[in-house]
Amino acid sequence: METPTSPPVETGSQALIPAPPSPLPAPLPMLPLEMARSRPWRLWLIGFLMLIAAGAGATILLLPSENAVLVLAPVQRGTVVQSVDVVGTVKAEVETSLRFKARGTIRKIHVGVGDKVWKGDLLLELDAEEFTARLRAAEADIRTAEGEVSKGEAAVKDAKASLQKVRDGTRTEEVDVAVAGVSHAEATLEAARQSLIAARTQQANGNIARQKSEETLAGIRRQQETDLSGKAASAYETTASQYAVLDHALSVIESALQDNGAADTLAFQKQSLLAEAEQSRLSAVEALAGAVPSRPNFTTPAQAAAEMKDALDASDAVSVYADLAFAVFQNTIVSSTLSQSALDAFRASMSEQRQAVVAARNALVGAIALLRDTEEAYAVQIARQQESLTEAMNAVRDALEKERSAMRSVEEAERLVEMRKAELALAKAPPLVTSVHEAEAKVEQAEGALQALSARLDSARAALTIAQSQWNDTVLHAPMDGTVTDLPVEEGEFASEQVLAISISGSAPSRVESMVPDVDIPLVQLGNSAALVLDAFPDTPFPLRVTHIEPSAIVVDGVPKYKVTLMFVTLEDTIRNGQTGDVTIETQRREQAIYIPQSALMEREGHTYVQVAISKWNAEPREVTTGITGEQDTVEIISGLQEGEEIVLSPAF
Repeated sequence: METPTSPPVETGSQALIPAPPSPLPAPLPMLPLEMARSRPWRLWLIGFLMLIAAGAGATILLLPSENAVLVLAPVQRGTVVQSVDVVGTVKAEVETSLRFKARGTIRKIHVGVGDKVWKGDLLLELDAEEFTARLRAAEADIRTAEGEVSKGEAAVKDAKASLQKVRDGTRTEEVDVAVAGVSHAEATLEAARQSLIAARTQQANGNIARQKSEETLAGIRRQQETDLSGKAASAYETTASQYAVLDHALSVIESALQDNGAADTLAFQKQSLLAEAEQSRLSAVEALAGAVPSRPNFTTPAQAAAEMKDALDASDAVSVYADLAFAVFQNTIVSSTLSQSALDAFRASMSEQRQAVVAARNALVGAIALLRDTEEAYAVQIARQQESLTEAMNAVRDALEKERSAMRSVEEAERLVEMRKAELALAKAPPLVTSVHEAEAKVEQAEGALQALSARLDSARAALTIAQSQWNDTVLHAPMDGTVTDLPVEEGEFASEQVLAISISGSAPSRVESMVPDVDIPLVQLGNSAALVLDAFPDTPFPLRVTHIEPSAIVVDGVPKYKVTLMFVTLEDTIRNGQTGDVTIETQRREQAIYIPQSALMEREGHTYVQVAISKWNAEPREVTTGITGEQDTVEIISGLQEGEEIVLSPAF
């Protein structure tokens, strides 16, 4: 056997090693060249088996084929970078989610997802009728309390003036003034009493209106129960009568199809109709059996509607059967046992039954619609009456509040009358030493009353602050400039502190969020450098740095993943919130490291080997210790290889 001439050997990162010019060494037997050329895959399989038999120290031999070569790669020194590749999304610098502090129904939504908002813009508002009423009542209390304090201050001033008057002695004109003061105070008291009477009258009228609304509502509900019960009973009669029509139609059609005179030519022109008709008959019989009306099942509208629905389904099944029976006779021809007149009679009968079934179905549809319309009409009446009842109850509450205010005014006026009368008596009384003490006591009494009124005013102001705060909690304003990113609620829905109402993203993007699989998360550390390549800018990497790693995983598509936050090192104006791209996180870097292609590694019995070229056509296995895995299929070699050596990647033909 002749050995083919060896071609020149290439140099560089990969070299093609030619077949040896002389017989192969003795450790493994040589195979015929014809086998190498005709069955290269078998040849390599045999070579692999011989290699295993030779043990770890066997020499890798090349087969003497014209095209057999080894693909080599040099052992190099350089930088090996280990990285984790994930997808990232650009997020805003500030994101906030807002919730209503108050509880209520959302009345108005002023923005939508994607809208630009400015700090202070009105976003959403609740139905604040109740909170507004509280606020107005608190404001009224403030006004009343302020008036009482003003009057208390005036009373103190008057008491002090009276004291001075006692000390100075009473003059005739002062007595006249005291008489006028009593008259004015009594007039004020009478006006307050009239206001109290009016408030109580309004409250009584409101209670009458409320009671009337309640009675009307109860009457509507009783009428609803009676009417709907009657409609349900009527629905039974309709269902029973139409069920009889359907059952009769089924019987007529069955008899026609079983007529002996038509048997020879029945559906002669399309025999498949007979099988379809029979299948349809079975369905119709089953549907009718399950739709037999029973009066106890028509007690309520809901039961009646369900029963009529079964009858309606049965009418559909019988209608299909009637249509197929009509088609059968349309495809039937006359015969010695079936005359033309008899055939025409069958066709007319089938047409008549089809019409009867359609009429029965329409009657059922009408009965169902009547029952539904009646229920809806009563629902509207009840809703309107409930609204009237609510208005009456609100009027009663308003009258009650007016009564309380009027009672306070009466009490205040009564005190003022007593005070003015006391002043008049003092003015008419001869000056006594004891009068001075009494006047001083009244000053102290007036000052004590003023102190109590001032405390009541402070309490009213505190209540107003609470009411104002509660009212403020019924609206949401934008806390910053930004864009609406989420609006999970709708007008008419119930809102509270537990319900997310709206989310706003700040204007400026500043970070990237990525989900890292659990198998890669141990490699990622705070401070790792990274780069983002956005889909919109595929040729521009943006530098990042890892700033936060969530401690808990989130299962995404069945895979545990950890959210990693990366901040931009420098922020470009071209970046926008919501953009996505590929994030490469550099987890380790080795400078001046020995590295080779990872595909050159082989595993055996827990050890890692590579094939090292020892001549132009021979290679030997060598155990190596690996380090980190780098990009582009590279792996760091800690021990076992030297820079400049060549290793075998794979055989090629």
